[in-house]
Amino acid sequence: MPETLETIAGSIRGLRKSMDEQFAKVDTRFDELKAQLRAEIEAVRGDVQLVAEAAVAQEKRNRRSAADHKRFKTQLEERAVRILALEPKAPRA
Repeated sequence: MPETLETIAGSIRGLRKSMDEQFAKVDTRFDELKAQLRAEIEAVRGDVQLVAEAAVAQEKRNRRSAADHKRFKTQLEERAVRILALEPKAPRA
């Protein structure tokens, strides 16, 4: 059966409608994917923020610990010197 211009135009319209529907589905899927990625990125951003805050807090604790250690070492050395000064000296032979 020979095709007429009208049947060809109808086929093209049908194809166009089908393609438009497919593109609409793809666009919808991309929008859903974008929304999902945004949610994931926000979750990761929150995790990164927690890790950064924990690192800063740990650094503060490390600095305090180093200062405490230095102070303790100084006190220990001063006590050792005082003890040595108080100990009787061994007689020389």
